[in-house]
Amino acid sequence: MNTLRDPGDAVIAIVGGGASGVLVALQLLRQAAAPLQIVMIEPHAALGEGVAYSTARGEHLHNVPAARMSALPELPHDFVDYLRANACCPELDDAQLPQQFVGRRHYAPYLRDRLQA
Repeated sequence: MNTLRDPGDAVIAIVGGGASGVLVALQLLRQAAAPLQIVMIEPHAALGEGVAYSTARGEHLHNVPAARMSALPELPHDFVDYLRANACCPELDDAQLPQQFVGRRHYAPYLRDRLQA
């Protein structure tokens, strides 16, 4: 089980720590008007992976372009910016990166990074 924020805050439990669970937690934390504690009920230590994003194989690609994978609606190129900042796809043309179908292995680390920000 993973716990985020301070123990005296309001508590919300999210069952499942895959991409959907992390995206829900991220939005709840960003929109909370008061301090909030989130408990992620997830058997695996690494959040954000689930079945879809637990692969380490480079040939397992997203089914939408990188430009449409941002976890932050107000920052539509956030995922692309993360990929660039972390040199995740040096083999791809930087100018074309937003239109590329990048490896799924990059998404869970991105989600964890945004959740910890």
